[in-house]
Amino acid sequence: MNPYQRFVVLFGRTRMLAWLGRTFVRPFDSYSRGRRLPDSTLGTDLPLVHLTTTGRRSGLPSIIPLLEIPSDEGGTVIVGTNWGRPERPDWVANLQANPTAVLERDGVATDVIASTIAGSEFDRYWARFNEIWPYETYRKRSGRDPVMFVLTEE
Repeated sequence: MNPYQRFVVLFGRTRMLAWLGRTFVRPFDSYSRGRRLPDSTLGTDLPLVHLTTTGRRSGLPSIIPLLEIPSDEGGTVIVGTNWGRPERPDWVANLQANPTAVLERDGVATDVIASTIAGSEFDRYWARFNEIWPYETYRKRSGRDPVMFVLTEE
């Protein structure tokens, strides 16, 4: 990791970045999705994907930018920290109500099915997520365990 990447990750631990993320990063990522604009990974090469879920109440599609890591079985692992806020992200409840979704990576969309990860598998992937972003800070700040999913192609 170069010094700039280390700085961005360290800044990721702050409440200020959590506020900026909720307020500006998500809308910016959604706007820039599929366009030739830099995204909010801020030049760090963080593994950003876009997940489209179906709203559990509205039935409408909802797009969320997330960091990902590969699963050991070839799928994609995502985690719902909500920037360290006490409540779980809406997209988590959407996936729990309807586990089918669309995962977009590098402009390529794939239909996926989400399965919840728990136990030792959660711990293994949690350690990997914390290698790329300071998610443990969000876990402590929120006072709850985040929900983690593995996404596999339909």
